[in-house]
Amino acid sequence: MGSLLRQIERSKNWLARFRASDGKWLQRTTGTPDRKLAEQILQQFENDARTAEYNGGLVIKKVVDNAMDMHQRATGRSLRFPTLRAFFADFLTSKSINKKTATIASYRKTVNLFLEHMGAEADKPVIRVQPADVQSFIKARMAQGAAPATVRQGIVVLRMMFKRALDEGMCAINPAATVEVPDGESQTKLPFTDEEVQRILKACPSEEWRTLVFLGYYTGARMGDCLGLTWASFDLGDTPKLTYKQKKTGKGSKGWVTIAVHPALQKRLLEWRQASKAGKDGPILPGLTAKALGGNTGPSTLFVQVVKAASIDPCYATTGRSKQPRKCFHSFRTTLVTRMQSLEIPQEVRMSIVGHASADVHKGYSQGEWNSVKSAINKLPDLGT
Repeated sequence: MGSLLRQIERSKNWLARFRASDGKWLQRTTGTPDRKLAEQILQQFENDARTAEYNGGLVIKKVVDNAMDMHQRATGRSLRFPTLRAFFADFLTSKSINKKTATIASYRKTVNLFLEHMGAEADKPVIRVQPADVQSFIKARMAQGAAPATVRQGIVVLRMMFKRALDEGMCAINPAATVEVPDGESQTKLPFTDEEVQRILKACPSEEWRTLVFLGYYTGARMGDCLGLTWASFDLGDTPKLTYKQKKTGKGSKGWVTIAVHPALQKRLLEWRQASKAGKDGPILPGLTAKALGGNTGPSTLFVQVVKAASIDPCYATTGRSKQPRKCFHSFRTTLVTRMQSLEIPQEVRMSIVGHASADVHKGYSQGEWNSVKSAINKLPDLGT
């Protein structure tokens, strides 16, 4: 049987002393100097302790019910825990103030996938989400064919969201904090051959698309960065150069890249500027920039269709729900690194051009090293049979 204690010198509120489910005595403040109300809260604490002997789902439901009941008794107002769906919606709304549209779209994709996985539980209080739910979500994503790096990024987003819920008292733990995430990296993109690049240029549906191909081939920039370029990003004078900030790694003062502009790209841009009647500081590719990057009708997906139209196999890495092409716009990045390595351009110069901060990451973009290894092996004599 529990009891009430009072420490006058420290607080006027009553302390509740009761046995936990493991038999140990615990003391918790009731948060009130009213003895009658404190007795009711003590009873709730004891009920919670007894409930803890049952399974996790029942514990959570009972604790939520008890918390709502205690709040009603103490304040006379109803306590409502937001549902998982409502909490996610509020989170996305708040983040939209400072985050870029592409970032919010990435968050929303993770949210939609997790809500779909949770089913009917998505409309229950956020406090009900458990580590087992997040772990089963990881397992389901892997079964769908999602790359390990993609799954890990999704968990980063969920950890951030549930940390806010924890900080705001909406849940007792961060259910995404302790889950096991898959090891391994996404398969590297395959480079295009020069002949394939020419076929892609012929298959492009417009001059704007051809200009995008030129940008990808000669700068190695990601599609999102190419679409974000403006005429102010370029100096097309006697010493042409491009300066831009990478969206993926460009936090604070980081992510800036400055590279020389190839004469062929300079010529292409000057011709495109005249043909498109572009303004001084507007986007290089206004028609493509106006579209969301991802999705079934975004430039990223449409480029893969151009690759197919050029009779080039996209080389899909998986066959699941999230199959990814290994020959896509990002392949221009691999193409540039591989070509420069074959020309014996120093690694630090290659890394500077494509904006790689890590040599290990950069190594994954170079197919030239493997070609050198293969060539060396093939030079060994044939032993015959």
